[in-house]
Amino acid sequence: GLRVSVWLVLALLAGACDDGGTRPAQVLAATDTADQTMYGMETLIEDAGRRKNRVLADTAYLYEASQTLEFRTLTVEFFDPKGNSTATLTSRQGTYWPQQRRMEAREDVRILFTDGRRLTAEVLRFDQEANEVTTDRPFEFERPDGVLRGNGFRSDPEFTTIRVEQPTGEQRDG
Repeated sequence: GLRVSVWLVLALLAGACDDGGTRPAQVLAATDTADQTMYGMETLIEDAGRRKNRVLADTAYLYEASQTLEFRTLTVEFFDPKGNSTATLTSRQGTYWPQQRRMEAREDVRILFTDGRRLTAEVLRFDQEANEVTTDRPFEFERPDGVLRGNGFRSDPEFTTIRVEQPTGEQRDG
């Protein structure tokens, strides 16, 4: 029934979770169009037994028919293959499509990298199949060699290779 398929979608989101799994503080049937509303949602996403992401949201809305999760006040922590934190993304809203393995963060998107780099944008998209992060909106990326700005980019998830659309900004030598 409904409860089984709801947890199936969450299992798609979480992949293989650790012992803590998905821990919503409360799960309530939504009165609007969402099939379920979760408050204080937190889940770990692992791949082949390695921690990849920790996803937290003040509120998560599950839409069964489209197998979509909508997040409000989203935080995603990223980990390297050794399990060390590498960056934290925050945004006001986000959407996750488990079937397509795509995620979008919207409104006041910020990524703070543990090495001091910072990225700000209004929209960021992650496509797991293509293994890339993109935006088609203005962004600012602060790095040790300068500030990169543009009206869109494509990058690998580690932000080591970035192709910028309509670049502006400055780069320092060194």
